[in-house]
Amino acid sequence: MIRRSTTALAAALLGAMALIADASAQSTVVCSVGQKTCGSRCYSPLKGESCNEGNIVCQVGQKVCGKRCYSPLKGETCNIR
Repeated sequence: MIRRSTTALAAALLGAMALIADASAQSTVVCSVGQKTCGSRCYSPLKGESCNEGNIVCQVGQKVCGKRCYSPLKGETCNIR
């Protein structure tokens, strides 16, 4: 009886481990309230952050320029060719 319950427990643990491995392989992103997803990261548009097409989070005061971020407050400009 003990051997059967040990075997059943081991099988259940292996099944649970397989589910965890499968879930982590899917790369689920959970963000806080008010945040949005940017690829595999979270960002806060209400704080001035933005996400560009390359899934790069731009910081406060920066703007999206193609696949990069730039800082207009530092005199940088966006030139997409």
